[in-house]
Amino acid sequence: MPTNVFTGTLIFSHIIPVILGFIGVMLLITGIMEDDNQLTKIGIVLFVIAAIMPFLILGILIWNSLWTKPNKPCEIDTTQY
Repeated sequence: MPTNVFTGTLIFSHIIPVILGFIGVMLLITGIMEDDNQLTKIGIVLFVIAAIMPFLILGILIWNSLWTKPNKPCEIDTTQY
């Protein structure tokens, strides 16, 4: 598997979902405490997106990596040795 696939996986699997999940939970709590249905709905949607996003994005990244051609290995000149 090419190494360039794994450069963005940390962001999409560990950083963005945690941020979205935290904001979603905070909006959910705020919406419930203040009886604001709109904030509660936005919090639920953000939390669900945070839960599903890693599976979608990483699945697409891995699927695309299966169909890309690997880089040509470097050729070592053994006549010098």
